[in-house]
Formats: sequence, C-alpha cells, structure tokens
Amino acid sequence: LQPGVQPPPPRDVFAFLPLRSYGFRWVLQGDFVLPSSREAVDASHPWNQMLLAAVPDLFVEAAMGLVDLAAAAAGAGKSEDLDCVSEDRAGLDGASTTPIVLAACKPGSEDADCSATGTMMTNTVSVAGVAWKEEYLLQLLFAMIPLPGQTSEFFASVPHAILSRLRNCACIPAAGGGFVKPYEAVHLPSPCGHADAFTARVLQRMGLRFTR
Repeated sequence: LQPGVQPPPPRDVFAFLPLRSYGFRWVLQGDFVLPSSREAVDASHPWNQMLLAAVPDLFVEAAMGLVDLAAAAAGAGKSEDLDCVSEDRAGLDGASTTPIVLAACKPGSEDADCSATGTMMTNTVSVAGVAWKEEYLLQLLFAMIPLPGQTSEFFASVPHAILSRLRNCACIPAAGGGFVKPYEAVHLPSPCGHADAFTARVLQRMGLRFTR
C-alpha cells in the first residue's frame, strides 16, 4: 500500500448469517457446519476442512481477476499466466449450490469501502457501470492479501497458502507495463530514483524487472 492509504477493516465470515471476523479483509461465505451456538466454525468437521482447503485458490482466482481488471484499465491485455490457480476442486464439484464464495464486501452493502468514488479520467475500466482506476484496483488487491498472523484459529493457515500460490502469479506491476511474478520483481527504494544502465541490463539477462 502507498503511504497513508488505510486497508479496509476486517470483515465477518458468513455461514449464510454472519459469524464473526477471523481477520480477513474480505467477506467469506461458506456452507460451513456449525455448532449449536453458531459462534465459530467447527474446526474438526471434514466438510469444513474441505472448504478451508478451497479458500486459497478461490482467493487467488479473485486476485487474478483484479489483475486483469487493472491490466484492462491500463490498456494491457488479459493475463494468461494462471499457473498459480489450481483446478483441483475435489469434493466440491457437483454440489447443488456454491458451497463457498468470497467478496470484497457484503452484497448490497453501502459501505464506502465497497464502492469507487470521485472522478477517474484516465487508466480506468468500467465494471457494472462504475469506473475503476488501475491504481485503485492494485491498491485493493494488495490490501486484501492476508498476511501471516492476521487470521486466527480455523483460518490461521490460509495466509501462508495464499502467499505460496501468489508466488507463481504475475501480479506485481512492472515498470514499462505488464505484470511479473513476485520473484521476478526488483523494487528500488524511492531515494534511489533509478538504476544505471549496466544494472538494468544485468537484471534483464536474469529475467528480472523493476516494479512500478
């Protein structure tokens, strides 16, 4: 996130009705098996364990969707690098309803964090009649990524799994346009300004690119 930009607040996990927050900054809706108290997800139930295993790939699919929207806003093509998205949905295929979904906010919410505001004149893409700026979409993406220690209890393992998958995703904006995988990106601190030509050539030969 850019200095001074605040991430969205933690959102509740839902099982059709809100349970409580586990630290995610997006809404997770799942057909979870709950104890009679409805105070938490039953961590020991095999069905819940199966849903838990699906969360990282579900998040990465949503993250790459934001990358594609940001690329469209910048006039670039759609990302074809989906090696980071697993097609494994063992045990979930064939379900009569979608057992687990995620969203930036509760459907129908009027929360200010859930809508774009202001006039955006350049580098925008229109989604559902709303103009989204590339910079805003990328800020939203990085704000939504959970970090180790931010989630708790049943969902404590999710950040590690998400970061492991994102490592193989072209999701970092690169200087000159396009996106690269995290291990292909080189970030120059602001005081450095720019690299010399020799360093740039060396990095290019190594398959690395500077971030924007």
